[in-house]
Amino acid sequence: MRVGREEIMFGNRVPIEPPLCKPFLSVTGLACGSAVDPRIAVIGCGLVGRAWGIVFARAGRDVALFDAEPGAAARARAQIARNFADLAAQKLIDDPDGALSRIHVAESLPAALEGADYAQESVFEQVDVK
Repeated sequence: MRVGREEIMFGNRVPIEPPLCKPFLSVTGLACGSAVDPRIAVIGCGLVGRAWGIVFARAGRDVALFDAEPGAAARARAQIARNFADLAAQKLIDDPDGALSRIHVAESLPAALEGADYAQESVFEQVDVK
């Protein structure tokens, strides 16, 4: 059953069905009738964490990046800026500067999580780290 709502995923609009959207927070804030404009914390700024930051920022969400390695979040934001420039050059993103302005570096885990409605954990696969 279609509920008439859509989510933007990878640049395409796709219908959201209630059984699929309930387990997770939609990056667009539209799934399951949510009107919340969530703030996102991305924990871990490697390849996967940077990719999540791009997805959430492109969807209009404020993103806080944090990594336990000093300087990693700032380097990740700089790499994301280069990724946005590449996406813009290929005409895959309309407002790279606007998307980048929504990505911020958090100096600590508590700072990243402060006010966050959703935390995306993207640290490497090591049990003691998770």
